[in-house]
Amino acid sequence: MISEEQLHYIKSSHKWPKRFFSQADNFIYLFPLFLIFVGILLIILKLKPDMPLSIVVQGWMLIVFGILLWYFTAKRMKQRRCFDVLHLVHGYRLDDIENVLMDNFHIAHLETDPENQLITALTQCSLLSWGEQITLIFLEEGDILINSRPIGNVQPVTIVKDRLNIKRLKALLT
Repeated sequence: MISEEQLHYIKSSHKWPKRFFSQADNFIYLFPLFLIFVGILLIILKLKPDMPLSIVVQGWMLIVFGILLWYFTAKRMKQRRCFDVLHLVHGYRLDDIENVLMDNFHIAHLETDPENQLITALTQCSLLSWGEQITLIFLEEGDILINSRPIGNVQPVTIVKDRLNIKRLKALLT
């Protein structure tokens, strides 16, 4: 469950607090940078007159692919940490949203904290993810904060499963 300090930080910033493993996840950026570096090396090798032109094309392709992969990774890492705000128009209560989660998601475990107006649900494994942690936090204004992120620290990015969870939940609650 979420501590009082974490809950206060999330409500004020709409982001998960940084932890050690949040910093360790930054190593995932090394692979796209490596691709860019190899692409630059291939282009530099073309400076030798006996190298074929296809080496330059391959270098540019690696650079473009590395940049796109870096952008995708940076965007996904940001989405993993940030909460989406949803304005509830139907006046849902904690137990109503708990029922929506149980009926429409493959929930392996669900925790509710009525005192802090907080729901944490763990989904089962799927083809696109090893499991997600869906967190809903009620705010005083009738809004809720929604976040879905991979369970554990071994899977820093899912294949859009977390975004699908949020979109699906927003569609069900609005």
